[in-house]
Amino acid sequence: MMIFGLRFFVGVSAVRSVAQAFVVAATAPRRGFFSAPHHVAPGSTSSLSEDQTLRSVVKVFVTLVEPDYTQPWSFFSEEDVVGSGFLVEDGEQKIRILTNAHVVAHASEIRVRRHGETKRFKARAIGVSNDCDLALLAVDDVDFFRKASHPLRPLRWAPDLPRLFEDVACVGYPLGGESICATRGVVSRVDAMPYSRGSPPALVVQIDAAINSGNSGGPAVDHQGHVAGVAFSGYAGDADNIGYLIPASVAVNFLTEVAAKRQRLKTTPIAATTTTTSSKSKKKKFSTKATTPEQDEVADVSLCSFGVNVQRLENEALQRLASSDRPDDEGGVLVTRVALGSSCADAVQP
Repeated sequence: MMIFGLRFFVGVSAVRSVAQAFVVAATAPRRGFFSAPHHVAPGSTSSLSEDQTLRSVVKVFVTLVEPDYTQPWSFFSEEDVVGSGFLVEDGEQKIRILTNAHVVAHASEIRVRRHGETKRFKARAIGVSNDCDLALLAVDDVDFFRKASHPLRPLRWAPDLPRLFEDVACVGYPLGGESICATRGVVSRVDAMPYSRGSPPALVVQIDAAINSGNSGGPAVDHQGHVAGVAFSGYAGDADNIGYLIPASVAVNFLTEVAAKRQRLKTTPIAATTTTTSSKSKKKKFSTKATTPEQDEVADVSLCSFGVNVQRLENEALQRLASSDRPDDEGGVLVTRVALGSSCADAVQP
């Protein structure tokens, strides 16, 4: 009896210890992902909280009709796709939604939904760049901002390119559920690759966080809650945990270019044809007051190009041929073509 009593006493003590551990864990202050790490300099820009960051990420619902390029004037059936987006402040000091261009490509209707809510608001594209794979959306319904359960704030951009081993969290609405999802990883590589088919190579950030269908257009935030990049692609080959981000610097440049292009569209003279009753002749009147450029015109921007085609000097024979005057040089590129009228036409020769 004493042995059984001893065993029972030990069991009760163990249960009490586990219960006390749970109580301590529940009452202890929680250290979230956005807690400032030890290497953050004091006096740096304040960041949004985790809840505020989640509320700034929206789910994008797109109804698209893709053309059938094999049959002229033919289209495929309507298709519904989803993606992610987040609130940003554009160059016009207005709150917009940033997402990927391939999410809203061939869209006939775009709607967005706030985190934790059910109502979908109609949106429209006001800026697109296929080279950057970015699109800027506007919501005209003021209830999207006024009747939100919590104040909606735009996310802030990271000032620098993320470094290797730096932690990031991808937030979005990938497949596997309806609610918001967050995956955590580290920066694995900084490289250059095309954002879309046919576009020139540009700067990308590779991470090991899972990026699945539906994550496209969502933000990747650092410890301070700043956007380090925009998720746009996951590796579809025989590999796991490979995702790619569009760096914040590219996204900020896209917003600047869209604002400048929209300003030019507003001030572009518009020709209006009028007919006089006397001579029945048609005359054109030009006006700088655009009727509906903000509603109809979409600012299409692209990456700049030097206008040159190059070939990497990986072959030793090409290296010796191209560097005959400098035999010790290794690597580099060989200019094979220079476009007429480009910025490099007079400075570089193939």
